Amino acid sequence: MKKLIVATVFIGVFTSQLQADTHIRSEFENVYVKAANTLLFFTSENIISSGSYEFGSDDATLKTTFFPLTHHFESDSDFYNFYVNGSIGYSKYREKNIDFRGSLDEIDIKTYALKLGGGIRLKPLDDVDIMFG
Repeated sequence: MKKLIVATVFIGVFTSQLQADTHIRSEFENVYVKAANTLLFFTSENIISSGSYEFGSDDATLKTTFFPLTHHFESDSDFYNFYVNGSIGYSKYREKNIDFRGSLDEIDIKTYALKLGGGIRLKPLDDVDIMFG
C-alpha cells in the first residue's frame, strides 16, 4: 500500500509540473505509469521472490528480491491461533532508450519495502487451515 501511495504521488508531482501539450504529457505519463505498475505487480505478493526480468528487450529490466515471514503464536485452542506476517525487500526498475521529445532518456527507480500484518488462523478440520488477515 505504501508503494502505491508513493507511486501515485510521484506520478502526480511530475505530471502536474508539465507545461507541454496533451500528446507529450500523455507520452510522459505512460512511461511512469508502466514503471509503477511493473514494480507494484512484481513486489506485491507475500512469496519468496527474487529474479531479474527483461520486458521485450534489454531496455526495460526489473531486479527484485523479497523475503516473506509468517509466525504463528501458540494457542490453548486447537481451533484457532493468531499470527503475524510480512515481508522485506528491494527492487530496481530501469528503462533505457526512451524516446522523449526527440532525445533519449531513461528511468531508474529503486524501492525498499517492509510489509507487516497479522490475523487469525482457523482449523475447522485436521487437514484444513483457513487464514484471515
